[in-house]
Amino acid sequence: QESGFFKALNFNENTLNLIHGFRIKQLVYTADELDFVDIRVQDRPFAGILSLGYQVSIFRKNNLIFNFNQDIGLLGPGSGTSTVHTWWHKQLNLDDPTSWEFQIENRFLFNSRLELIKSFPLVRNRMELMYESHYEFGTIFNNIRQEGTMRIGLLESLSKSGYRNGMVGTVTGDLRPGKIREFYLFFGLGTEYVFSNYTIEGDFPEKEFAPVNWIENWIFLTKSGFNIHWDKWDLGWHFFFHTRENSRAQNHRYGRIKVNRRF
Repeated sequence: QESGFFKALNFNENTLNLIHGFRIKQLVYTADELDFVDIRVQDRPFAGILSLGYQVSIFRKNNLIFNFNQDIGLLGPGSGTSTVHTWWHKQLNLDDPTSWEFQIENRFLFNSRLELIKSFPLVRNRMELMYESHYEFGTIFNNIRQEGTMRIGLLESLSKSGYRNGMVGTVTGDLRPGKIREFYLFFGLGTEYVFSNYTIEGDFPEKEFAPVNWIENWIFLTKSGFNIHWDKWDLGWHFFFHTRENSRAQNHRYGRIKVNRRF
C-alpha cells in the first residue's frame, strides 16, 4: 500500500487491495467432430489462440471490484495450438484431431476486458447478491455480459474474499493455518450480447464450401458450484451451462475443478 501506483489509484481513500497479474494463455476451439474430412459437417471452425496478458484488480472497501485485462497474441496456425492439441491427445490416447487443416487463418489478437463486480449483503457473512458486468472489445472478441450471482454459506466481504482472489498472501499478518475462512455455494444467471467473434466468423480454408453458420448475438448462461478458501489455498468445483454460440452448434455444458495457491 506504500507503492506510488497504489496511491494513485486509491481514490477517496477507499482502496483495500491492488493486485497485478500476468498470464500466458492458450485457447483451443474445435468442432464437435475432430476428424471430419467433409467441411459441410463442421459445426464451427477450428481456432487456436496463444496470448500474453496483464491484469490489474482494484478491491474497494465498499464491496466493489474493478478488473482490467489486456491480452496480446496471435490467433491461427502461427499460435502453435494445433501442434499442442494434437500432442496431448496422443499422450492421453484420445481421438486424433486431424481436422486442424480447416482452422481460422492468422490474425493479431489485441483484446481489452473490463469487469465491475458489486456485492449487496443480504444476511451478514451468510448470504449476498452480486452484480457482475463485463465488457470485452478488440480484434477477436467483442461482447457485453451482465450477470447476477448469489453466494450462501460462510462468507467474507467481497473485497477480502477468495471468490475473485481478493485474499492476499503472507502480508495479511493474520494467518490461521488449517482454518477455513470461507465455504459457500453460488448460483448465477446471466446474458451476453455478442457483437462479433472472429473464432467463428473468420476466414479458413474451403470456407466457401462450408454451410452458412451465423453467430448467435444473444447467449444465456448459468453457473453454479461451491468454493472453500483457506489463508493459502482455494478449492472449487464449478458447473456452467451456455446456450449455443452459433447457428450450427449445440448448447455448451461443462465443469471445472479450480485449485489456487497463495504465497
